Amino acid sequence: MLEVGQLRALYGDSQVLHGIDLTISRGQRVAVIGRNGAGKSTLLKSIMGGGPSAHGVLQLDGADLRRLKGFERTRLGLSLVPEDRRIFPHLTVVENLEIARHATARGTTPASPEAMIGFFPMLEALKTRFGNQLSGGQQQLLAVARGLLPMPKLLLLDEPTEGLAPIIVEEMAKSINAICAQHGVALLLSEQNLWFARQCTNSLYVLDTGRIVFSGSWDEFDASPEVRNRHLAL
Repeated sequence: MLEVGQLRALYGDSQVLHGIDLTISRGQRVAVIGRNGAGKSTLLKSIMGGGPSAHGVLQLDGADLRRLKGFERTRLGLSLVPEDRRIFPHLTVVENLEIARHATARGTTPASPEAMIGFFPMLEALKTRFGNQLSGGQQQLLAVARGLLPMPKLLLLDEPTEGLAPIIVEEMAKSINAICAQHGVALLLSEQNLWFARQCTNSLYVLDTGRIVFSGSWDEFDASPEVRNRHLAL
């Protein structure tokens, strides 16, 4: 479904990604882990067309993403939940969800706001609150629910657990797993919380200074302690 080949990404003259090769099949859930500054967010933004200049192969179901603007990529079935959430402060929880219908891919039926709240029960008591009345954790749950409402082919989820309480992290993992399993949504997760990444994915890539230094299953990762020690330890 998603094919990334020899991807190079630059901000101006500064190159962040160096020859990334990555594939995700339909319904597959994959984590990208690494230290701060490794290039994880840049990878997701490059796929979505959200900032860096990207060069190389970027295809979704054979369509060349590099030729498409961000909103055109959503119409093919991509959905990005950015690290900074970008909740609309003047809209209620339900209205923030409702507006995501406009990002639905052609031929896909989006979920209703009520259905998404059913997957994220912590949002039930917050339906009429405005975005600027939510805590950081509540905003993050809303951002993930909003990203999933269009039922994308592939959800790009950028550092969703940063600064969140453990109970919200656990709820988020359950909700993401339930929706992805029931609706066949594929996931590319950028994350530093290894517990959360394990809960939500089956395989992973380790990124260090813009290069992939490991790819495989979590069992293979556990069998390679040198990868953790060299590329993840502070």
